[in-house]
Amino acid sequence: MVLYSFYKNFVLVFTLFLYGFDNGNSGTTLFESFLGTGWNVAFTALPIFVVGVLDEDFVARLCLHLPEVYLPRTCGETFSTKRLISWASNGVAHACICYVVSRFAVLDTMANDGMASGLFLDGVAVNMCIVSVVTMKLLIEVQMHTAYLYGSIVFSASMWLLFVLVY
Repeated sequence: MVLYSFYKNFVLVFTLFLYGFDNGNSGTTLFESFLGTGWNVAFTALPIFVVGVLDEDFVARLCLHLPEVYLPRTCGETFSTKRLISWASNGVAHACICYVVSRFAVLDTMANDGMASGLFLDGVAVNMCIVSVVTMKLLIEVQMHTAYLYGSIVFSASMWLLFVLVY
């Protein structure tokens, strides 16, 4: 989960980095401040917590009979520079895809009064895309799919949607 935490924050920060090229490095932020704050507090935190508590790589009985299952963790294979670069590269790719796809998806949208929809819609679209992508990445990486995990994902997505609708 450590590499996943680096990955999800790398995706968030790299989308903001990409936005810097669009806005001429003016300092304008893509997301509302509460969307950025909610990233690690509400929108992506609960599923990681559930995985950290409930996920098992191996059945406990197997670990007692085959202690060599811990060998990759003791030899430094789990947290190597190569693995960190791999996760970071994956984060860059996902950030680029999310940013480009979601920005072009809302490129020519208009509000009811005929004016351009504005930065809020752009930021919401990008944020929705990256929240969805990092959540799907978590589902790919996790070993045990439980009702608690799916419930936490639905709850986090509901909190995101509720926040955007209310805000």
